[in-house]
Parts: sequence; structure tokens; C-alpha cells
Amino acid sequence: MNGSWIRKIFMANRFKRRLNSSLTLPDPPSELVKVSWFTLSMLVSFFGSILLILLLFHIVRTKLTGSTVLIAHLLALQLLLCSVYFPILFIDSFAGLNGASLNLNCPVLLLMYIGAVQAQHWASLVLAINRYVAIALPHHYRKLVSKPVLTMMILAPWIIGTGGTIPLYFGSGGKFGVKPVYGYCAITVAGRVYGFRALWQTIGTYIPTVLMGIIYVTLFLRLAIDGRVCFGRTREKEDLTGLEKRLEKRVTMAKMLVAAHVCYCVCFLPGPIVVLAFPQLYGQHLMLAHWLNGFLTLCGYAASPVIFLCLSSDYRTGVRNLFTQRNSREQLIRLKHAVSTSNDSLPIIRLRTQ
Repeated sequence: MNGSWIRKIFMANRFKRRLNSSLTLPDPPSELVKVSWFTLSMLVSFFGSILLILLLFHIVRTKLTGSTVLIAHLLALQLLLCSVYFPILFIDSFAGLNGASLNLNCPVLLLMYIGAVQAQHWASLVLAINRYVAIALPHHYRKLVSKPVLTMMILAPWIIGTGGTIPLYFGSGGKFGVKPVYGYCAITVAGRVYGFRALWQTIGTYIPTVLMGIIYVTLFLRLAIDGRVCFGRTREKEDLTGLEKRLEKRVTMAKMLVAAHVCYCVCFLPGPIVVLAFPQLYGQHLMLAHWLNGFLTLCGYAASPVIFLCLSSDYRTGVRNLFTQRNSREQLIRLKHAVSTSNDSLPIIRLRTQ
């Protein structure tokens, strides 16, 4: 009897030793890797924020109607992520990797951050639906850009993004907290692979991404089949009719959105796929989450204004005018000042000549 109890205790201790040895923490990253990741991330965040601000300022200066309202909302969401949430998380992670702690309220911060990320996914889908109706179903477009519908198109992404993240905040499918040992804000997934965490990622990321792809490909093929996209043919803008100019703007917008969606998939999907299917990789490779969910995702937001500026001459001209008009205004003020001073000196000159 005593021998069986001793054997059970011995087996239990050996199992605990094996369990502890299997839960070894990954090797800490080198100083070069940490500094490289942090420097690149902050530079991308800074330049992406500058481009988003310029593009937003140009859009706000124009008349906000229809799709421009939705584009402004999408760019504002990306600016919020690019200039606020990501820098805070980067600084917190870099401090934790170097043995310091910012003592942030990680659950609340991660709830707002993940809610904004998923709201951005759905805001992109809403813009895709707007563009499809404008080009493929123009007779219904006026209803789609009415104030009540536009208001719902702006509120719905926030409701879906934040509402889908709240269960995770309360521990369903994972936990918002701090990374063990290092102490920076991180998400710990839990539960079955095909449980709530799969549903959360599907609703917040996969559904809007797949629907966007279907809409953009269908839209682009429709334009091509109808003979409205003429590859390899260039014409002067002065030779285009009013209808052709409107058609050209629609095609340009379709190209921008298709290019943005390709970049979207490359930058935004790897992180959620690894979290859902291979969460153990983040435990084995400490910096993998920082590169995929941090740096690569940030590149997607920073690339959005670059795509808009590269593929649209209207946006390039508008951003350029932000600087040229200011210089022209300053020159006009100087000219007026010079004229006024010269006019003031004229009577004196006349008195002297007399």
C-alpha cells in the first residue's frame, strides 16, 4: 500500500519536472533586433501619419459628399491607429523588452485598439459597397448617400468592431493582459481553435476581407467587360467628354481600391491567421508577434495614402496645392505689403520733388 503511494508521488513529481521543462520561455531577442524593430516601426508610423493627415486635410477642404465621407472616415480610422494606438503599443513593448514597464491599463487599451482595427476592416468593406453601387447600380446610388444611410455606414463598423471584441475583453476565447515576464500589453488566446476566437477573427477580419475581394474583382471585371477600361490606350484629358472623364475617375478609383485590397491581404491577414491557427509560434518566437501584428499591419495603414496618391492625379494635385497655395498666399501678402508701403512713401517723394 505504502509502496503504491510512493510510486504515485514519484510519478507525479517526474511529470511536473517534464511539464516545467517543456514550458521554457523563448530566448530574449538581441539588442539589434529590438532596436531595428522599434526604429522601423516608429518611422513608418510617423511618415504614414503625415501622409494620412495631408490626404485628410485635402479631402476635408473639398465638398464632403457620398464616397468622400466614407473615405475620410476610413482615413481617420487609419490615422487613429497609425498615430495613437500603434506608437503607444510600440513604446510599451519596447520598454517591456528592456525590463521596464509603463503600467498601462492593458485590457482597456487593447479593447479600444482591437475594436478600431476591426472597425477599420468593416469601414473598408462599406467603402467597397459604396463604390460598387456607384458604378454598377448608379440609379440606386442617391439612396445610398442619403444622410441616414451614411450615418449608419459610419456607425456600423464601430458597433461590429467593438461589439465583437467585448466578449474577448471578459475572457471568452482569450484574455487581454500583460505578457508574462516582460510585462507589456498582449493578447493571450485560449479555448478551442474553432471556438469563439475563430468566430471573432472570422467576423472581424475574414468576412470583410473576402467580401471586399469579391466586390473589387467583380467591379473591375465589369468595367473591363463593358469596354470601359482600355488598357494601353492614352488620350489627352482635353479630348475627353464629360461622361468619359467621370468614367475615367471611376476606373481610377476601382484601380486604387483593387491595389489597396492586395496590399490589405498581404499586410493584415498573416497576423490573424497565425493567432488563429498557430498561436504556439508566438510563444516560441518572441518577436514574431511584433513583426506580424505590429510592424506589418502598420505598413498596411501607412501604404493606404501612398496608393491613393500614386494612382490618383486628383489627390496628388490636391496635396500639392496645400503647399503651393500657401506659398502663393504668402507671396500675395508680401506683394500687398510692398504696394502699401510704396503708396505710403509716394506723398513724401512728391513733397520732396516739389
